[in-house]
Amino acid sequence: MKNNFQLFSLLLFGSCWLGFAQTPDSLLSVLRKSRPTQSSAIEIDISKHYLNTSVDSSLYYAKKALVSAQKIKNDTAVAKAYRWLGEWYQNKTRYSESVNAYWNAIKLAQKLKDKSLESSVFNGLGITYYLQQDLKKAEEYIQKAAQLRYEIKDYTYYSVILTNLSAIYFHNQAYDKAISLLRKTEKSLLKQPEGAYMASLYNTLGGCYQMAYPEKDSAVYYYTKSIEVAQRFGISQNVMTGYHNLGEHALRKQNYDVALNYLKKALAISTTLGNDTYVMNIHATLSETYRTKGDFQNAYKHQQEELALSKIIFESEKQKTIKEMEFKYETAIKDQQLKEQDEVIQAALLRAEKDKNTQNKLLFLFLMAVLVIVFVLVFQAQKRKAKVKLEAEKAKIFENIVHDIRTPLTLIKGPLEVIKKERLDDQTANAFRTIEAQSEQLISLVNELLDASKLEKGKYVPTMKVGNPILEIEKRVESVKDSIVAKQIELQVAFSEGMENCYFPADVFDKVVGNLLSNAVKFTPEKGVITVKANLSETFLDVTVFNSGAEIPTAEQQRIFERFYRLPQHQAISGSGIGLSLSKELLEVVNGSILVENKQGGVAFAFSLPVSIARSAMSLSADEEKPIVLLVEDNPAIREFMMDYLSTDFQLLVAENGELGYDLAKEKLPDLVLTDILMPGMSGMELLTQLKANPLTSHLAVVICSSRQSESSRIEALSKGASAYVSKPFHPEELRLTLLRLLEQEKLIRNKVVELRQAELPCRERLKSTHDFVNKATELVFEQLENVDYDVNDLADSLHLSRSQLHRKLTQLTGLSASQFIKMIRLEQAKDYLQSGSFNVTEVAYRCGFNTQSYFSTSFQDYTGQSPSSFVNGPKK
Repeated sequence: MKNNFQLFSLLLFGSCWLGFAQTPDSLLSVLRKSRPTQSSAIEIDISKHYLNTSVDSSLYYAKKALVSAQKIKNDTAVAKAYRWLGEWYQNKTRYSESVNAYWNAIKLAQKLKDKSLESSVFNGLGITYYLQQDLKKAEEYIQKAAQLRYEIKDYTYYSVILTNLSAIYFHNQAYDKAISLLRKTEKSLLKQPEGAYMASLYNTLGGCYQMAYPEKDSAVYYYTKSIEVAQRFGISQNVMTGYHNLGEHALRKQNYDVALNYLKKALAISTTLGNDTYVMNIHATLSETYRTKGDFQNAYKHQQEELALSKIIFESEKQKTIKEMEFKYETAIKDQQLKEQDEVIQAALLRAEKDKNTQNKLLFLFLMAVLVIVFVLVFQAQKRKAKVKLEAEKAKIFENIVHDIRTPLTLIKGPLEVIKKERLDDQTANAFRTIEAQSEQLISLVNELLDASKLEKGKYVPTMKVGNPILEIEKRVESVKDSIVAKQIELQVAFSEGMENCYFPADVFDKVVGNLLSNAVKFTPEKGVITVKANLSETFLDVTVFNSGAEIPTAEQQRIFERFYRLPQHQAISGSGIGLSLSKELLEVVNGSILVENKQGGVAFAFSLPVSIARSAMSLSADEEKPIVLLVEDNPAIREFMMDYLSTDFQLLVAENGELGYDLAKEKLPDLVLTDILMPGMSGMELLTQLKANPLTSHLAVVICSSRQSESSRIEALSKGASAYVSKPFHPEELRLTLLRLLEQEKLIRNKVVELRQAELPCRERLKSTHDFVNKATELVFEQLENVDYDVNDLADSLHLSRSQLHRKLTQLTGLSASQFIKMIRLEQAKDYLQSGSFNVTEVAYRCGFNTQSYFSTSFQDYTGQSPSSFVNGPKK
């Protein structure tokens, strides 16, 4: 059975607005003609009108009312706008926003010393907490509202607000206490000339008695009194509700004929109110009464009426929505037309006020200046474009020439390999070795020229591999061994241990070692010395190549790394002047470095490049939380292998295609995404594009793992935001180390953010991030800094994320959980307030959103290592 005494809607009195005589068109017409001082109140009325018919329009005018009030700097109007926003959010169950709006209204009402307005707002605030089931706070604020009404001797509303407490008592099943309060309110209201409230009060008392003492007839007495008062004041809705409740009560007592008598009266009145919902509910009770009585024919009849009205209500709501959309569109057109007309009038008045001759002169000078600026910009743009085109043409010709050289080199190299298999006499063999060596040198030079061209265009992508870099050095030593033997050079090597399984840019390492060894052999005199040393640190491989002979003048040491530059004293020795400059540029691509220095009796070149060490040293600690990797791979065999190999170091999420991978990435926000390219449906490239375009997932590191080995595929993936590209077939350890290195880099970035917070800068500058998301979240917290109730849920709602999504994204970008992030901003601002000396510790605590000084002091001590007073008086840590 339904409780038709409607306890909560009758008890919880808010603004108590009931309806509007004016239509939306008439209200908007009044708004367009109104003065700025009237706009806010009219916009609130429009918002109320749309509350249950068009949520978007209602919220739009509610916020517009606030803006209008703020524009005219009228605190009373601003407070009323905030009060209505609080009630609006309350009505739509957006309770956190409701509380914020009400507190803004309370602050202004207190500033204005308007106790009537303050009472209304506290009453609304209490109702919001009641609807959240926070009965303790609800009772506190409703009592505060009643006290304010009592102080201004507004006994009518004092009594009305007190009745709201009965809802709390009713909720706690303290029916006698609720009845006692309502009887006390009844006595107070009976003394006042306005008796309309008594109808609702008696109806509510009847409901309380019906729940507390179902065996007594007290409920019938008060329902009857409610009807009498409502009839005296002509409140048909309350008369209908009274009869409906009497019918419901009689039904519970199994007095079916009495119940039917009351329900028929309620039905007759409801049909005159123009509200199908009332009629539908009474038909439902009539159907139940007839069914319980055993009259199934009439029960079925009223049930059909109920269903028919239910359909009508649904269609009516749908039509209202369509008309509302049409109305909003027409209103927007009208407003735009009015705005355009107003702009035309204002422009005409402005032109009339100015002297036309002066205006024409200024306009002429302005146009001339614009033309000159445009001419200069166009000229510079064309000049830059021509230069870029010329450089592109030069690079294209250069590449074509180099590629054309490769064709005859191939025709030389091929026959040489055939001849090499033949038996040759000593003289021919010596000649053959000379030809072979020179062809190898020419091929090496051509490859260097191509690499230099790629570096200039930014298209060089290093090849990463897992292996022993010492083996690469030994291969290069073997390639120049004949020259070393011929010049009777003493070769010394010294390599540290533990390089058996390094992850390093193999092509860069090979080219740099080859260039340095080739130069060393070239410039070392006969019977000289060449020393090669390699040492592995935790994250870098350091290699030094020393050769005895002439030193390089200090003034020339930087120039030798310039393209095509050669030392004057070396002009007689063959060479291109490309090798050292190419080595330097290749090392810079992989964040390495190279330098030269003179040592006694010779020259030493030392270079360093980043590497990753073996698995045991790179594995994550068992105690440390494993990072989450999303694996997107459609091949079951490869997917199973990757899961098995990577599970030691990572928590794995698995998706069989791009669509599932994208959904999983948005839901879980992993630390890294590893995806194939060729998959049915959404490809890996499309997945990469989608992830980088979505603000929620744009920060995620993405590694492409594909069988496509062309440079164009690698460059396409990296240009679209991929963090790394691993070709299939891949070395599993190479893949694992690639993922760990990317996660290390993310960790270093987060550490830099922590270091920046220690800088001597204002709070907002210290907290500025390279990520727009972090900056937006920071600003939202600053806006609510003084609000002690502002928490993770509020921040997540403002950013349109779930609580878990917000936690994951902030942890990945800042290393802080969402709650730690909010607290960190509060404490960083507190540091600035304390340093300024303008506020004491208590003031700083409340300004930064801490509800007690002791909690603030404890939090500050934990965060900075100093108490607030020590921070002010002593050295800053």
